[in-house]
Amino acid sequence: MKVLVTEATRNASNAIVQALHGAGHQVFGSDCRRLPFDAHSRYTSAYFPSAALADEGYTAAMLDILSRTGADVLVPGNQVEPFSRDRARFAEVTHLLVPDYPAWQATYYNDRTLESCRRLGIDCPMLFSVDEARDYLREDAVHKLMLKPRADIGGGQGLQLVHDQKQLGRLVETLDLEQYFLQEFIPGPVSSMRSVAVLYDSNSELQLFFTSHKLRQWPQDGGICALGSSTWEPELVELVQPFFAHWKWQGVAEVEFKIDARDGSAKLIEINPRFWGHTHYAVQAGVNFPAALCRLAVGKAVSQPRYRVGFNYINWSPYLRCLSADLLHGADKTAALHAFLANLKAPRAHNIDWRDWRFTLAKAAFELGDSLGR
Repeated sequence: MKVLVTEATRNASNAIVQALHGAGHQVFGSDCRRLPFDAHSRYTSAYFPSAALADEGYTAAMLDILSRTGADVLVPGNQVEPFSRDRARFAEVTHLLVPDYPAWQATYYNDRTLESCRRLGIDCPMLFSVDEARDYLREDAVHKLMLKPRADIGGGQGLQLVHDQKQLGRLVETLDLEQYFLQEFIPGPVSSMRSVAVLYDSNSELQLFFTSHKLRQWPQDGGICALGSSTWEPELVELVQPFFAHWKWQGVAEVEFKIDARDGSAKLIEINPRFWGHTHYAVQAGVNFPAALCRLAVGKAVSQPRYRVGFNYINWSPYLRCLSADLLHGADKTAALHAFLANLKAPRAHNIDWRDWRFTLAKAAFELGDSLGR
């Protein structure tokens, strides 16, 4: 099977490329950004520079690449919007499995997700206007709020824990609150965070799932997963089924829950309508979401595997920040070092495939230069 993967120089897409190549597919990559020396993954048969996502001609450019490659399936990487919005046009020339545009919008905008969940009877945090937030914080010193971007920007970016009215006042003065919203902070340790990855077919029937929980995150008040471990929790999948049934979902999504320390219930925090940054983790644990999506897109069957439980994931940059904080400010530095060594020895996913070293180094150089230039 020939497969075109978009945004092929990004983390999630690179994991998709590797998973599809490992399943025996011929993979093509495309992206608007160009790495040094025009490097691309050794697992792509060819690489096609594309228009930028924001460009008016993006859809036409992607349709042209599909025509040139004869790809049987199109797999979007981080950005699903153009393929969801123009799904009918893409479906004329290839197979793809993405939600329709209203369904995509219901997950891309985080406040809409929670409003929809509340209407469907799914437990989730309360939403607050600024005035309601002031009253809520004044009511009890224990109360806290989470400030979040309305749009799904990924990577835990833009999150901020709000402790009191003074902090809220400063945020109101400095931020464009049209781009943010305030939700109830659900109390509980980092280990109460759960991730649920799902895949639905063209009939909106669930085909695959993979669950895991956080052990460390950075920033520690709320952010990207630094250390995680796989679990088997199909009951969490059931909790979110009404949402995906209502929106007639197709394709992948990642759902985040938090177990509320006050009553032990799972509260839905957000839904990401795309492949996630640690896609390789689920694949190495035994759930090849990209290959399964391609099979489903062309009408073939897949089955839920019994994947590895207790299989760890380390996201090195935030994990080393956690370790640094433990060693600089933690009460028990010896325990922090012992935990670090234990996590190194535990069964875990490998983030980098050094057989693809040219691409890996070119990507690292590009992203370092990009970060220094900001």
